[in-house]
Amino acid sequence: GVEETGLQQYDLGKKLVHQFNNETSDSFSLFDNRVNSIFQNQRDTLWLSTGDGITTFNKTNRHFTKLHYKTRTGTGPSNDLTNQSYQIIQEKSGLKWIATLGGLIQYNSVNDSARQYLPVAKDSNSISSGRVICILQDRYEEIWAGTFQGGGLNRLNKQRNRFTHYLKGFNILCLYEDSAGLIWAGTEKGLYRYDKDANTFVAFFDPQSEIGVAIINGITEDKSKNLWISTQSSIVKVDAARKQNFIYGKKFGIRPNSLFGCGIYTTAKGEILVGNSNGFYYFSPDELTVTKQPQGIIITDFFINNLQVFAGKGNILQKPLEETSSIVLNHNQNNLTFRFAAIDYRAPEMNRYYTMLENYDDAWRDATGEKNAFYLNIQPGKYTFRVKTFNSDGFRAEKTIQIIINPPWWRTLWAYSLYALMFGGVIFAFYKYQKQRIIRKERIKLQSKELAHAKEIEKAYTELKATQAQLIQSEKMASLGELTAGIAHEIQNPLNFVNNFSEVSTELVDEMNIEMDQGNFVDAKLIAVDLKQNLEKINLHGKRAGDIVKGMLQHSRSSSGVKEPTDINALCDEYLRLSYHGLRAKDKSFNATMQTDFDNSIGKINIIPQDIGRVILNLLTNAFYAAPLPPEGGFLYPSYKHSPTVWLSTKKVGDKVFISVKDNGPG
Repeated sequence: GVEETGLQQYDLGKKLVHQFNNETSDSFSLFDNRVNSIFQNQRDTLWLSTGDGITTFNKTNRHFTKLHYKTRTGTGPSNDLTNQSYQIIQEKSGLKWIATLGGLIQYNSVNDSARQYLPVAKDSNSISSGRVICILQDRYEEIWAGTFQGGGLNRLNKQRNRFTHYLKGFNILCLYEDSAGLIWAGTEKGLYRYDKDANTFVAFFDPQSEIGVAIINGITEDKSKNLWISTQSSIVKVDAARKQNFIYGKKFGIRPNSLFGCGIYTTAKGEILVGNSNGFYYFSPDELTVTKQPQGIIITDFFINNLQVFAGKGNILQKPLEETSSIVLNHNQNNLTFRFAAIDYRAPEMNRYYTMLENYDDAWRDATGEKNAFYLNIQPGKYTFRVKTFNSDGFRAEKTIQIIINPPWWRTLWAYSLYALMFGGVIFAFYKYQKQRIIRKERIKLQSKELAHAKEIEKAYTELKATQAQLIQSEKMASLGELTAGIAHEIQNPLNFVNNFSEVSTELVDEMNIEMDQGNFVDAKLIAVDLKQNLEKINLHGKRAGDIVKGMLQHSRSSSGVKEPTDINALCDEYLRLSYHGLRAKDKSFNATMQTDFDNSIGKINIIPQDIGRVILNLLTNAFYAAPLPPEGGFLYPSYKHSPTVWLSTKKVGDKVFISVKDNGPG
């Protein structure tokens, strides 16, 4: 396929060419002369990528057919594809992939349908550019699409329908997978190969070689697994180990820029075809024999501070430069100059030189004209001087020498250790002096503070004891205030009895006087008996009220801390009623059942009634608070009938008395 002139058929045996274009006299002529590539999937049929889409050619009847099919992007309407196409490949399933200026096309010849892949602005997983000029299906059946206008390389995951992008900003001119499964990409900025482990593409040629910036037009592989690469001005052979290369350029008759835009192919017999501006080159790789000329590079001279250094015993150089791999220098020997030359006498003017002092230079220096390298005021450290050369055939050689510049003695490790030791000694002495000085001052201050603190502590202790007594008393009065309503209720009951019996007794006295006036002394005695019983009940309930008042006074007064014989059962019963009536005084709706179980064998025990009474009162108050159901109880227990109950019991076990308070609340 020749751009602008159509399709040409060349007979290698007869050395004849037959031309097909849109002006030939065949029954059907070619529709467009811009033939970019040819694809053959059947013995008698060719698929031509042209400037006006895809054309098929039947070699038997010499019939051209324009391929028509519909494409649908998924978002836009259907349309006929007439964009310029560049390459066609076919999967094992029969699906074809077409590189066009209208995107990547997947074509199904069964139903003449196609799917078009175009970039989508808001989808980072879409193809990077619609100008696709080369495609490749690797051994894992993944599709690689090279694009123009800086779109770089795209890899399609057909299962997820997503693209992964590589070499962004590059124009991808050709793609190739070698026999080892390695993916190669030819760009306008050199040759790149795929690093599967790092999932990235890396430059293959040395950046200083002339191939490093060459435009890569095509890539192929011969039967010996050598790579053959077509650049704009040369044909490059890379050996099967991918370590050595040889350039066939101007010396071998290839004119500069004559291969621009042309491909390279391997025939079924193993010959290599390379297109050029006037036809193509044709050769067999096995017939090309190149005698590799010996090449090397040597460092001819070495200067320190502009003085040449010679090899000899006791000198800096113990051996000649070509046998030296390492040079050790002092700190003041830090201005260095190297002179070098390549051992290649065929075309010495074509040799190119580059130098680098690692840990000093950031990039390679071009030293082609000067053939020397100089470095000024190098700081102490370890460096590696590297010099390399490329000859006209692309062979390279490199020489390295390690340079070690020792620091001055005052900057050595042992000197720094001595500095650190001396500094540490000064710091330690100063620290010790300051420590003793501060200790003396602090000791005097501490003695003064301790004396003042002792006085303050004594005063604070006295105030604290008084405050503590006041707090205890305040706490008692606070609890007494809470019990006031309950105590009043408790006193009210015996007072009611006293009042009632006193009124009845007054009426009995009047009746007794009447009977005595009438001489009925028998009836008067019977009334006197009733009167006596009333007086006994008045006395009983009067004592009951007195006991309540006594208990209230005991609760309110300060504890003496002296134990006294106390009926624990009576104390518990008294505080049970005080607690209950105290809560009833606050909430008239409150009600609870009280059950007691007192051990009558306890008798009186030595306790401080006020303190024990407060404990019992707190326990009982908590129990009465917890016994009823909460307000939401009706929702939590809709069918549960609850009767708040508080149990109070005493029990003697050996020399101990147990007081137990229990409630049936939900807590």
